[in-house]
Amino acid sequence: MASLFDIGKSGVQAYRQALTVTGQNITNINTDGYHRREASIEEVSASQGGLTAVASQIGLGARVSEIRRSFNEFITSRVYTAKADFEKSNVFYENVRDLENFLLPSDSDLGNFMGNFFGSLMEVATAPGDIPGRLVAIEEGLSLAGAFRQTGVMVEGLKMDAKSQAEATADTVNLLVDELVKVNQRLLSSGQSGQVPNSVLDNRDKLISEISERVELTVTYDQRGVATIILGGTVAGPKLVEGATARKMGIIENQGAIQPALISAGSVTPTSQITKGSLAGFTLSYEFIGEIEKQINTLAFLFAREVNSVHENGITLDGKAGGKMFTLNDLEFGFGPTNRGNLSAELNITNIDLISPEAVEFVFNEERQSWTTNSEDSFQNLSTSASRIAADGFDLKVFGSAKNGDVITLDNVSGAAKNMSFLLKKPQELAAASPTIVTQNSLNSSDAVMEINKTTPTQFTEPPVVNAVFENGNIPINATDFLRDGVVASIPAGTQNFSINSYSQQPNVSIVLSLDDLVDANNLQIVLADGANAGTHNFALGYGGLFSNAGSSDNWTDEAEFQKALAAGVVTSDTGFTLGDLGLFPSSTSSSLNIASSSAAFTSASVTTSSKTINASVTASQDASDIQIFTREGRHIAGSPMSETEIVNFLSEENGFNPNAEYYGSYLNQELNAYRGMNLNISNVGGLETIRLGPFGSTSDAI
Repeated sequence: MASLFDIGKSGVQAYRQALTVTGQNITNINTDGYHRREASIEEVSASQGGLTAVASQIGLGARVSEIRRSFNEFITSRVYTAKADFEKSNVFYENVRDLENFLLPSDSDLGNFMGNFFGSLMEVATAPGDIPGRLVAIEEGLSLAGAFRQTGVMVEGLKMDAKSQAEATADTVNLLVDELVKVNQRLLSSGQSGQVPNSVLDNRDKLISEISERVELTVTYDQRGVATIILGGTVAGPKLVEGATARKMGIIENQGAIQPALISAGSVTPTSQITKGSLAGFTLSYEFIGEIEKQINTLAFLFAREVNSVHENGITLDGKAGGKMFTLNDLEFGFGPTNRGNLSAELNITNIDLISPEAVEFVFNEERQSWTTNSEDSFQNLSTSASRIAADGFDLKVFGSAKNGDVITLDNVSGAAKNMSFLLKKPQELAAASPTIVTQNSLNSSDAVMEINKTTPTQFTEPPVVNAVFENGNIPINATDFLRDGVVASIPAGTQNFSINSYSQQPNVSIVLSLDDLVDANNLQIVLADGANAGTHNFALGYGGLFSNAGSSDNWTDEAEFQKALAAGVVTSDTGFTLGDLGLFPSSTSSSLNIASSSAAFTSASVTTSSKTINASVTASQDASDIQIFTREGRHIAGSPMSETEIVNFLSEENGFNPNAEYYGSYLNQELNAYRGMNLNISNVGGLETIRLGPFGSTSDAI
């Protein structure tokens, strides 16, 4: 039985411990992450003495049973959500504020520079022969181009800053997650003994609070206090932390936006669950600033195009036609970040003014074996296949094997503002005069009034000029390939001499081969479908095996060296043939190996490295195209005789003919009595045998 002094002593000790807890709370009132503690005091009851004894109703004093930590899961969850909401709004506000401060009207904004530029042009129009006024206009043009460049660079910089901060935020989340995993491991260990230090729980909640400022999350706890972090506002989202395991976070860029992603075991999985937190603020800022950047680039593109169009219709001080005032970047292409095919491409621009200012996405359709788009109206005469995307103004050749769903993006506007330049250097180059001037002779004595109206000459549906459609060369390797028959081009008026050739297409294969792939390559396999050497031919590509004097570190230095070795017969097949023996001829670029065949068709070709097999794109042989040369009025000068149906279909305004054009075939292939005395020379491998019936070379007449 405890004495009165023992009971009193226990009470003093209990309340002394309670006061200690209170002092701890006061001391840590400003400690980050500290949760208030509360001492729980309970009675020390007497124990029963025996089986028949009556339990004592007198206790033995008091004691501190536990030190409770203040924690409410519901309130804490609401705090996490509120923090995430605030951080998203705050980050977005700060980024938009910086953008707004730069773009709002001021003495150095784009609107001010454009006003000064057009004002200087008005001064030139008032006094076209005044050189000082022209100098001012050129300086204002240079200043305007510089303002566009500065605006483009600044806006792009703000966008890239948002991306960099998003990546830094993801890295910070990864560090916090690693620390939380360590806390969970300690909780798992402490939980087995039933003792969980409050300081560990404080550290856990502090880490979760810092994570919640950056990403929206949902937290669940087990009986031992181990936290599971789920991304998003519900438990249905992906798990970031579960017990002692965690996933990393990263940032990927896709279609002009950045998106958080989870990284686990080498796989990257984008997630759309993060709609709050500073990371969501940065992704939203990146997208918003990107839209503003597109609008600025579109403004630069349209401004330059319209000003150039007007200036090209004017006359300079030297009496020459005006040229372009402003220049922008060319059409750019890019590949989707999730493409599965190994692709490269080659872009040829024939007329940048015919290309839409909008970014267009092409998606590969494996079933159709062609690239498809929902923006066909943005192009004129669009044609696509597995290896080509072409329209009026550009021709994009695609190398490699595309996979279903692969993406190619064409963009004529991206970077237009930051790449704008003013082209005029001399005041005389400013085309301020109209090409048509009407004046009254001072010697006129009558009072007659003459009314003169400017008219526009008859405009045909002008096909592109021939040098914009065909390569300017006389060798087959530079010849232009077309996706379809019926290509029309015009020979410019005033042309003194002209030559056009049509070649057959040899069978060929193209393999996308980087220098790294070449260094690692060990075998080239070519399968011929026909001919005397039909079958499979394997060529060993190991550098040391081909050159006995090569050192252990020696290897191919570039694709050109490799192509020369193939052409020289250094590389032989397992059957002892060189490429030349098989009638094959190699060529190369910085990113591909091309092999043409003199006659035999290819079944397949591939290069094998230590880690992959790179399959070739196979092109079958094609016969040479027919060439037809006409005048706009329908005079058939050179080519092959045409049927009535072909004539009706061919002689149309869409093909550049006069609306009243009529077919007339008497000049066809007349080298001695050619049309209007021109000198005409025709060479045809298959001969030029023709039979002409009827007076017009197309139909027979009864006699």
